[in-house]
Amino acid sequence: MPTSLPACHLTNRYRWSDIRATEGWASLQHHSILRSTLTVTPPRKSISRTHPEILPSRLLVDLKQGSFFTFIPRESNERTFFPEWHTGNIYAMLRSGPSSVELPGTMNADRPATYDFFVSGDYEIRLFGDPRDYGEETPTLKISVSVSVEEKRNDIIRQVSHDVVCDFVNGYAFGNALGVGIRSLDSWWAVEDIKLPSNSSTALSLSLRNKLKIAPSQTRIIPILMEQNAPFFGNEITFLLILSEISSNANASKVAVPVTLPLRRISSWSVSTHEAIRASFFFAASHATLFLAKPPIFPSPDGTSVPIVALHGAGVDVISSPFWADAIPRQRHSWVIMPAGRTEWGLDWHGPSAFEAWATVILLLGHSNGGQGVWHLAVHYPDRVRAALPAAGYLNAQAYVPLTHARGERFADPALRRVLESALTPHNNDLFLGNVADSVPILAIHGGNDTNVPTWHSREYVSIVKSWGEGSNISFHEDEGKPHWYPEVFQGAHVQAFLERMLNPKFESTATSNSATQFTQTVVDPSQSGSLHGWAIDVVSIPGRLSRLHVNLRDGETHVRTTNVQTFSLSPVAIGSDRTLVINGVRLPGTSSTGGSQRFSRSENNTWTLENPADTPLSAPPPPGRIQNILNTPAPLTIIVPSELRAYARALSAALRIAHALDVYFKLDAEIVQDTVALDLLSSEGLEDGNLVVLGGAENAFARALLQAPQYTRSTEFSLAADGAWLFRGRPLPIPLASRAGAEEGISILFTHPHPSNTRGAAVFLAGTDARGEGLERALRLLPLRTGVSVPDWVIAGSGMDDQGAGGVLGAGVWNRSWRWSESMSWIS
Repeated sequence: MPTSLPACHLTNRYRWSDIRATEGWASLQHHSILRSTLTVTPPRKSISRTHPEILPSRLLVDLKQGSFFTFIPRESNERTFFPEWHTGNIYAMLRSGPSSVELPGTMNADRPATYDFFVSGDYEIRLFGDPRDYGEETPTLKISVSVSVEEKRNDIIRQVSHDVVCDFVNGYAFGNALGVGIRSLDSWWAVEDIKLPSNSSTALSLSLRNKLKIAPSQTRIIPILMEQNAPFFGNEITFLLILSEISSNANASKVAVPVTLPLRRISSWSVSTHEAIRASFFFAASHATLFLAKPPIFPSPDGTSVPIVALHGAGVDVISSPFWADAIPRQRHSWVIMPAGRTEWGLDWHGPSAFEAWATVILLLGHSNGGQGVWHLAVHYPDRVRAALPAAGYLNAQAYVPLTHARGERFADPALRRVLESALTPHNNDLFLGNVADSVPILAIHGGNDTNVPTWHSREYVSIVKSWGEGSNISFHEDEGKPHWYPEVFQGAHVQAFLERMLNPKFESTATSNSATQFTQTVVDPSQSGSLHGWAIDVVSIPGRLSRLHVNLRDGETHVRTTNVQTFSLSPVAIGSDRTLVINGVRLPGTSSTGGSQRFSRSENNTWTLENPADTPLSAPPPPGRIQNILNTPAPLTIIVPSELRAYARALSAALRIAHALDVYFKLDAEIVQDTVALDLLSSEGLEDGNLVVLGGAENAFARALLQAPQYTRSTEFSLAADGAWLFRGRPLPIPLASRAGAEEGISILFTHPHPSNTRGAAVFLAGTDARGEGLERALRLLPLRTGVSVPDWVIAGSGMDDQGAGGVLGAGVWNRSWRWSESMSWIS
């Protein structure tokens, strides 16, 4: 029953031109709820003429450019029913499957069921553009939805949209990673083996990178390691993927899924001809991932030519669309690497999108969202950036779309907003521009008639960098009259001259020449920051706040002034490491480096001591500072659900919705396991790789094992009492009030927690205090599965969040270095 929603025009009672006249085009961005109805006639098979039987089924919903949707039965009881909101495909990603939806309520074989269908519609400039570009004043939502019924059965089907296959150049694969998209129609499945045809070529060998498990209705990309010992000139790779149903039933199914992967074979490049090459690798240990590579005109003379990493703008699919590769000029000796950024939108080149982009030392280039990504990577990892060429990049999200019209601004305590918005600090590129002031050569470019990202953003970038001192190497080029995108943005003579100068092997930047005499490094999250001139902030004193090192070489000594720094280190080639250090006015004799790394730590009485990093490794890392950092996982996320019968169905639904959102927005993989399985894995050291998401409280045995520990061994301020009640700082949470419907209000709980077995990893707990699932559902909506969600280390929220946004938050904060209450970075009602 495919259907679609027409374009939605808001009524003319909103005088958009008047609103825009005082508030700017950012005021066009708004949230709305769209409502329709859906009537479902369940598929049936007839046992007899009078006793038809309903076939088990679910809905497949493909919602494009809508953020969330839900179905509510017309006959639901508000006291006992709370809707489940499912993630839409708001960015219209190309390689995403539909949402699988278990219809709420009871289906009747004798008559169809009717549901109210609600869609969350969000007008974003980046999605729908400025209506004035189309000769209109009224912003228009353009949302489409397709709905179909799928029968549940114990089977596996291919999800070809998720396949990952690299190119073969002159018979050789340009990468070692293959990915095969698989979806479970029902039941749990384990991937067991690969079987090649008996007549297959011996040039290739295939093996499973990981033996994954697939939950009912889940889609996963099966990672396959490809090894090659001879050229392969076939047009496709074929094999069988063997899966077994996970069941205690002796008659559990076993299936062999036939897989055919078409290959694109291309010839090697030459001086005059080339094609952009699809290359593959394993991201986060086992996620097959593609990127594009444009070969140089000539081979590198000594193999040391610096690569160019080109970051695409929002909504650009570099794999299937040629225009991005065509826009980047081919270089004499340097490869041009075009990462996918996980997806067309990714995480705005932050977090996992940023990690995908890294090589060693690189030259960064990007446009629009990719231009912002160039700024972001350069200011956070200046020693790894040879030069930067950002075009049409926005300053930060709040400058691009101000938060002044956010609903929560009208209700939330300003002190609470300060804590919440600290989760966005790592994205505020302008705060960290001092890191590139004398270290990274920059050419900023912008079209003079850009109506998407106004030209002032690049001008402000340049102005701030220059304000950090006279040593900056930054210039600005405005292409007069040009719009946001124009094909020749990177084709001009000024661009090529900059690239040739920066890519010249004889070029020596300030970052590598040791010529700087004073500089300031600014960091907020050391786990996502690199060094500046060889200096690195390893641990901040108060997480969530800016941390700075002010370094000044004078009088034959290196003078260091610290702000919110607990530990910092110097590499063997760090500027000033060969001199005696004077830290905050105190001279530390014997601190000049003799060639090794150095680390300095501040004690409780504010004295600094020199440590040998090899002898005194850093203790367990401080908390993430924000829940979004859980996405920076070195391996697939593990989502742990309770096996307890009364909680299992809702928790599994939540886990599947999280896994689906991770796949749609970030192409991140997740394995769903029950709590008893997770405990077994924990005892056998099988949970050591990826980060964890734990759903539920006392109903989850894994949560009980971590949170019902004695007070002195608890890892955070959240715990579970012996009777299963939630405690915060050893005290019960506020007694839930009665909601408007008369039902018990569910309090939502989210918090980060140390990983129980991986000292470099982390876990996130999501739970609610009520039986009907209201608290858990709100917690899910707070999980930052898109950019711009300001959620720090922990949040407690009530039903007021529905009407008042941040005004419904009951408490929030950033943990201190020991994962405990931080007086200066916490707020409680």
